[in-house]
Amino acid sequence: MRRVPIARAAHLILYTDLLRAMGAPVDRDLARSHLPSRLEDMPDAYISVPLGLDFLARCGKDAMPTELGFLAGNLMTLGTFDRAVQAAILAQPTGFARIEALSRVVHRENSAVRVRMRREGAQVRLICDLHVPAEMGSTAYSEWLKLHAMISIVRSVAGAGWCPAEMTFVCAGKPVTELLEAFGNTRILVGQPHNSILLSSEVLARVCPQHPATRAASPPQEEAVFEAWDFVAAIRAAILPYLGDGHLDIALAAKIAGMSKRTFQRRLEKNGLTYQQIEQQVRFGAACKLLADPDNKIIDIAFATGYGNPQHFTRAFRRIAGITPSSFRDIAAP
Repeated sequence: MRRVPIARAAHLILYTDLLRAMGAPVDRDLARSHLPSRLEDMPDAYISVPLGLDFLARCGKDAMPTELGFLAGNLMTLGTFDRAVQAAILAQPTGFARIEALSRVVHRENSAVRVRMRREGAQVRLICDLHVPAEMGSTAYSEWLKLHAMISIVRSVAGAGWCPAEMTFVCAGKPVTELLEAFGNTRILVGQPHNSILLSSEVLARVCPQHPATRAASPPQEEAVFEAWDFVAAIRAAILPYLGDGHLDIALAAKIAGMSKRTFQRRLEKNGLTYQQIEQQVRFGAACKLLADPDNKIIDIAFATGYGNPQHFTRAFRRIAGITPSSFRDIAAP
């Protein structure tokens, strides 16, 4: 069953920063994109991959997708990843183990991305593809971003100057000059079935010089921290950044999920839920987190969770918790 394609906003923000520097109408196109209005203030929020790709196609129409993707990829470092994802990767001692960790946790960066390794004699091909239907938007913008992520991980053990023997792109467009210059000794193929890099098995076997030997014996339990997105969890995450904008229409929620409104409703029904219940759960969860900070005023929490006034917020909160937000805060206070 197809997963809901969502990704951390931090990756799209790399592009908005570039597009602003190029003079592109970022604010205008964001307003037309149906993405959250405060997108650039929420790098850890999850957004729709198709909506993000549509925004790039519109706002970046004057730039070649491969050029924009290359420039964005160069801005990305391991520090762009969520801190827990970084920790899960960097806790591993070898390049092989770090790519294995990436394959297990990459869904927390982008639920539509799949990473795998394929042995080809004495070499290994690292494959990183974005699995979205063709009608959901061009993936050319993100190809270099995905490849650069894998190259950055390999370089964490092989050194900053390391380059793969081969890189393959699905997009048939000619690679930008900057890419050819930066990877002059790398064979670059376009119009291929996968985004991939090819390297020696020996490189992946290397141990990171800075890795403490004591950590190699007890890697973190990524599986316990990074549970796979199920349908309901992904929808909740995708709705969350829209709370400050007020009510998120079910038609847009269905579009985020990549399906028709009726199919979306049926999927929720199979999980014993309605869209209204999902929205209420997300608002309640966000409110509880905000109430935990005594410096947050009730009126500000009401607006932040999409309520028109504190009275509506109090009534909605009491329907779920049985008590007012103020009483909940008093009970939850340490």
